[in-house]
Amino acid sequence: MVNGIEKEAGSQWTSLHDPCQLCSCQQGKVECETKSCDCDNGTNNNDVKCCPQCFPVTRCFQEETGRYYSNGESWQYNCQMCQCHKSEIDCLPVKCQQLTCKQITYDHTQCCPHCYHGNPCDMETSIKNIIIETAPCIYNESRYDSGQRWQLKDSDCIVCQCKNGNVCCAYDCMKSREVGQDTIKTKLP
Repeated sequence: MVNGIEKEAGSQWTSLHDPCQLCSCQQGKVECETKSCDCDNGTNNNDVKCCPQCFPVTRCFQEETGRYYSNGESWQYNCQMCQCHKSEIDCLPVKCQQLTCKQITYDHTQCCPHCYHGNPCDMETSIKNIIIETAPCIYNESRYDSGQRWQLKDSDCIVCQCKNGNVCCAYDCMKSREVGQDTIKTKLP
């Protein structure tokens, strides 16, 4: 007798206390054992709670992005290539190609540095676009580090900046008093 119900010898039922237990009446005694999972039959006759291995997970959840990704799906996150693989997320750093150009810049919105092929005096040097290679400049026998700005001694209206070995100067009487915010446009030898 189980829970006030009489069971016949040899009969089987699912335990009321644990749905993963299969019970039977054997010689007047109740015997319970964990249900076996037959994943070869797919999900037929299997319960997802008792046989989770028969129900492959096809999605991953990434807390940082708040998104679900399908099994096998790849995406880029914080300069890492990530992939959903059997409910687990694997991430590896993005591989950047080796650059051989003279003007190498880094934009904080991209993961890898890139070549800048334009006039170095037109390149913005700010937090968004930083010159990685930092060759100094020599101008009028003075040495300036890359990124350094100065006002020419013989003119109140010319402000110069060293950009990776290139002296870039601009004429602007209004901005020469604000050396730190000048837009540089002319390259001097």
